[in-house]
Amino acid sequence: MAATTVGLLLDRIIANFSTEKASLWTSIMLGLMVLIMLACLISWQRTCTGGLPEPPFSKGWPLIGETIHFAFLENTADFVRRRVERHGGLFRANLFLKNQVMVVKPDLLKLMLTDPQRLLKSNLPSFAQMLLGKDAVTALHGKAHSTMYALFMRSMSTRFHENWIAGFDEVIKRTVDSWKGRTMNCYGEGSKLFANTAFVYMFGTFNSDNELAQKLTQWNREIRRGLMSLGLYIPGTGYIQGLKARKNIDQFLEERVEVLLKQREGGLKRQFPSSLEFLLDSYRAEAGREMNPNDKNSIIGVRNFFIPIFDQIEVAGILFAWIMKYLSDFPDILQKVKAEQDEIAISKNGPDYKLTPEDLEKMKYSYQMDGPGSSSTNKVQSDSTYKRRVSCTDV
Repeated sequence: MAATTVGLLLDRIIANFSTEKASLWTSIMLGLMVLIMLACLISWQRTCTGGLPEPPFSKGWPLIGETIHFAFLENTADFVRRRVERHGGLFRANLFLKNQVMVVKPDLLKLMLTDPQRLLKSNLPSFAQMLLGKDAVTALHGKAHSTMYALFMRSMSTRFHENWIAGFDEVIKRTVDSWKGRTMNCYGEGSKLFANTAFVYMFGTFNSDNELAQKLTQWNREIRRGLMSLGLYIPGTGYIQGLKARKNIDQFLEERVEVLLKQREGGLKRQFPSSLEFLLDSYRAEAGREMNPNDKNSIIGVRNFFIPIFDQIEVAGILFAWIMKYLSDFPDILQKVKAEQDEIAISKNGPDYKLTPEDLEKMKYSYQMDGPGSSSTNKVQSDSTYKRRVSCTDV
């Protein structure tokens, strides 16, 4: 009886072992078939690309690529700059578990932004798209991008700036007069000065203590913080504050556009020319009609047109403090700046003169002080502007 039981047990063990062995071999064969199919698919995909050369890239670590290096840099623009020096204006990078192609060539950037064949689409996260709006500059392409570019170039025309430079000069004089008899913080006053001049540039009005300019600056900061947050719909988070700030800016711009349109209908002229008024003229020329304050998409376009200006306020404060420090360390340069300013004043028949672009070109030392600041500001703006797209087809 015992021998029979042991025999049956051995037969069952052998049968189970054979079943497990067969299952193992079946799994191995299925795995090999999947690998062969993947290899064929990859080979077919490469054949369909027509043998196009792939952009150069640095592999980095397995799987994570260069994510750690990118994430811990104080200035992410350095990451791009180093790879441009190594690979040129078109290269690949493995960031955040995704292979990405980075473009910094002007001609390819133009192709990416205009995208006449609709090869690309915006790849912004959904929370960022909701915060910026569907017509945000970072998502524009095709005809919408061409229209915004045309509006921007119109507002940057020499004719507009020749009319506006007198208003800029007036803002500077009023602000400097408010500094007399008190100790000032160069960075804080420089940021405030730029905020006030930006407000006059955009809306054509000025107050010595421009609270609206400060509010716009603060709202813009909250939007930027919201973009850097996790996008959580929880009260008190940076993302919720960013959404509120965006609504505040949109409401403010709706009111400004409506007031400006009413003033234009009544023939009322403003204290200074404004880029908003010039932008409305450009919009009418491009769209063939006046802008409607209730047209949310148009307001979003106006907001995205102005936001980069307020992005530079902190930079302007730093540059202003640097210029003040430079002039205090080199008083002879300060005397030369004063001398050429007085020379222009004499040629204009008195201290109450209005500067022109030609006058600035004549002032050698003032022009040299202005040049590095302008180029630094432009560099910061260009380095901080990233456009994200994902290809709809093989590009």
